[in-house]
Amino acid sequence: MRQDAIVRLLLDEYNVEADSRDKDGRSPLSYAAECGHDAIVRLLVDKSNVEADSKDNSGRSPLSFAAGHRICNNPLDGRNDRNEIVVQLLIEREDVEQTQETKMVVRHCHMLPHVATMQCTIACG
Repeated sequence: MRQDAIVRLLLDEYNVEADSRDKDGRSPLSYAAECGHDAIVRLLVDKSNVEADSKDNSGRSPLSFAAGHRICNNPLDGRNDRNEIVVQLLIEREDVEQTQETKMVVRHCHMLPHVATMQCTIACG
């Protein structure tokens, strides 16, 4: 069973709280955004009870995780396209604040597929 199907089942059939928080103040949306799970992010941002711009205990939002964490920082892992989708899904929500820093990171993230192609071209001769 796909991860998004499991999340849908938990949300729809078992009434799991979609906007719950862990000990670090992180929500399921922040974890899904960080890992580039676009289908799960889509499920969560479509829920009206999910705060798409929630901040964890260190002040990071799902958008900051999507735009600037390990997936975007590793352009050769093959998941950048999905991370761009996640960033787009998040910035389309009216309740997501884009700070100057986040905008800069989002622009950087969108440039990475081109950087990966260039790095591969240089490495492969």
